[in-house]
Amino acid sequence: MKICLLETFKYLRFLLIFGFMDQEKIVSNVVTLWFKDRETLKRFFIIIGLIVLFSIITAVIVIGLVLLLAGPASLDTVANPQILEQLGVVGLIFILVLVPLFLFFVLFLGYQFYKINIRALQVVGFETAPFNFVKFLKALIFLSLYTSFAVITSWFHEKWRIYFIAIFILGLFGLLGGFLFSPLLFLSLLALLMFCPYILVMIYNSIRLSMGNSIYLQKNQGVIDSVKESWVLTEGKAVEIFAANVIVGIVIFIIALGLLVVQFGIQFFFLVLNFASIGAIAAGLFSLFYQLVLNVMQQFLNPSIYAQLKNQAPLSPPEKLQSTEVFSAQNILNQKRQDVSNSRRAVVQNRAASSVEQSAKISQSTPVMDGPLTMSESSQVEKLVDLLKDKTHDYSKEDMIHVMQEKGYSTKVVTAVLKKLRKN
Repeated sequence: MKICLLETFKYLRFLLIFGFMDQEKIVSNVVTLWFKDRETLKRFFIIIGLIVLFSIITAVIVIGLVLLLAGPASLDTVANPQILEQLGVVGLIFILVLVPLFLFFVLFLGYQFYKINIRALQVVGFETAPFNFVKFLKALIFLSLYTSFAVITSWFHEKWRIYFIAIFILGLFGLLGGFLFSPLLFLSLLALLMFCPYILVMIYNSIRLSMGNSIYLQKNQGVIDSVKESWVLTEGKAVEIFAANVIVGIVIFIIALGLLVVQFGIQFFFLVLNFASIGAIAAGLFSLFYQLVLNVMQQFLNPSIYAQLKNQAPLSPPEKLQSTEVFSAQNILNQKRQDVSNSRRAVVQNRAASSVEQSAKISQSTPVMDGPLTMSESSQVEKLVDLLKDKTHDYSKEDMIHVMQEKGYSTKVVTAVLKKLRKN
């Protein structure tokens, strides 16, 4: 048992340090990218302005209603039907004005946070699909509901789905049969005991499906396809995704704790000056500000993880972990060798064409750099150069271009890799 725990700890340590994801890069993206991007800052201040405007409008309406009721407040409201009618009018105004205003505020606020999430995807290197209010409503309602359904029912895992159906049937028979024959309530207790470990399965499902929102915003495809792709994309990487969420959560908690100390300091400062009410307002506004900052930071978490899941090559594991099912640079290199071999055979078969046509194809396949590299793309370039630097004499330039493009690397990344390899 002790040896098993020790090996598990070593494996987890490997995932955090040498694993597929660069946890330090993810934390850096979450903490710093939001204030480095002008578009994100613009959305951030739009949200602040919206909250201030909604607060002012709400305060004006509430004060107006209070003044409307202030006159007859000293009269007997039960004995005076006119006052009761006036109270009914005030309640109707409250329902017809404040409730729609609040719904509009919530929708517009959510829309702005989705725009920040889209911008986060763009900052880490993705081209995103067109986004409008209809796509926003689909993400807000249908994507959330379908993801929750898939998490609860283990929709993409056959064995756990059967387990959930068994729990559901046992619980249903126990509740319905208990009314006719009380000992059948034991089935409900059994279903409850079976459901307790299933909570861990639901946590696992939620991790596997956590990229569904990013995929839906990045690609022009439906809700079901996006959630399904998230399940496929995160296969074998649930532990690292969970670790990234935990690490970022700890960092955000530490930042929030420091800002909370500042908030209490502001309130105490005004209290010392005998301006307690002003201090309470100032502390409240500061609390609102840093809560928004933390929420905006969190919008960069899943896009940063998604970027690494889609683009980054893994690092080589320690010798003791070679036998485990861990993605390694050696596995990727072997795959690339096989792809290059296949590509070479294809090139030989196609050389029946004229030399002029062949030269034209080679020149057209050479990518062109367009704009500076993002941080994610720079990381991809470094890893690819490390993998290919010792193989430049074995394979032609065209073969390497063909393999990298087949693996889905962008034109900018391919161009940068070729330039670095040429220098070396």
